[in-house]
Amino acid sequence: IKQMQSWSTLYRRSGATIPECWPGEIKHEGHTISVSDLWFIGHHMGKLCTKLATVDSLDETGVCLSDGSRVPADVVVNCIGFSRNTVLCEQMTGFDCIKTTNYLDKHLMYLADAEIDHGAFNWFFGSSVLEYAKFFTEAYITGLEHEDEVGDMLWGDDLPTSSIQERKWSQY
Repeated sequence: IKQMQSWSTLYRRSGATIPECWPGEIKHEGHTISVSDLWFIGHHMGKLCTKLATVDSLDETGVCLSDGSRVPADVVVNCIGFSRNTVLCEQMTGFDCIKTTNYLDKHLMYLADAEIDHGAFNWFFGSSVLEYAKFFTEAYITGLEHEDEVGDMLWGDDLPTSSIQERKWSQY
């Protein structure tokens, strides 16, 4: 509850667009509420606005949106959502399952964003992909340097696995 109150205060004070899923959900499945400080600062300074609509047309002075609104703009950033490209990993490696340690096989690790499910914010790294990457890079190096001692714990046959396409943050 305390985190939700802090997020709500930040959105309201900055003038940023409050997610339409509130208050029922803190975020949509597969999304994160962690956004750049610049996004909030831009809203606060009146230099940025966020609209949930599709672009109907563009002209030299701005954008006409599907909700009937018009946004004057010099720069338009069209956010199309988040879609994971797991097919490329499968094609390149021949593997379609991943262990909870991010290993596909011995000495073969796949580091990429998993789907951000509701368990993500109870995760050891919060929503920090950078901290996640730093940790698993260290785990990979440890596996190379101490294969005999830690190999089974990192890529062993007894580790839980999941489909690469269905991988969620809460499965790490």
